Amino acid sequence: MDVRRDSSAEKPTLARRRTAWLPRALLALLLLCCQLGVPVAADDPQDADPIVIVTRRDLSLDRLSSNSLRSIFALRLRNWPNGTPVKVFTLSDSDPIHERFCREVLGIYGANLRAAWDRVIFTGLAASPNVMPTEGALLDAVAHTPGAIGYARRSEVTDAVKVLYFEQGR
Repeated sequence: MDVRRDSSAEKPTLARRRTAWLPRALLALLLLCCQLGVPVAADDPQDADPIVIVTRRDLSLDRLSSNSLRSIFALRLRNWPNGTPVKVFTLSDSDPIHERFCREVLGIYGANLRAAWDRVIFTGLAASPNVMPTEGALLDAVAHTPGAIGYARRSEVTDAVKVLYFEQGR
C-alpha cells in the first residue's frame, strides 16, 4: 500500500512565505512607535503650566494677533498703537521657559529668535531686549515699565501685570 503525504501541509505555500514576516514587522513597528511616542503625562510639571503674555496694566490692548506678537518679540514692531515704545522683556536664551515660549507661543526655535534679534540689533534698528534672570524679576520689570511686554508661566503671574491674549494663526 502506497501512502502519499500531502505536501501542502508540510511546506508553506509561496503566499504564506511571502507574508510570514508581516506579523513580526508590525510588532517591531509598534514597539518602535511606542519608544518614539509622546508621553502620556508631562515629564516636567512646569510643562503643564501654560505660558502667557504679560504687559503693564495700563496698556489699552486686551489681545493681539499672533503675527503682531511675533513682530514684537522679533523687535520689528517697536511702538504700541498709542505711540508708546514697546519694551520687550525676556528670560535668558538658556532658560527652559524661554525655549518653551519660543516653541509654543511664537512657533519658532529660540536660536531663530536670537538670530532675528542679532540682525535687527546689528543694523541699528532696535535695541536688545531686556533679559531678566527670573520670571519674578521679569514680572516686576513689566509691571513697572511703560510699554513693557514679556511672558511667564500662568502660575507665576500676579495682579501687578495684565495677561494679554493672542489669536492663534493670524
